[in-house]
Amino acid sequence: MGKGSREEKKPKKVVEKGNASAPSVKGLPAGPVKSVAAPKAGGQKKK
Repeated sequence: MGKGSREEKKPKKVVEKGNASAPSVKGLPAGPVKSVAAPKAGGQKKK
């Protein structure tokens, strides 16, 4: 998962902007939010 570390640094700025609009990213860090957001969306759709 080296790609995640590299993207985390660059998208950190982009994620921060989305944090304000995204309710799920409330106070969550940029890195963990991206990883948690993807699995959460998939889990909900599967259910």
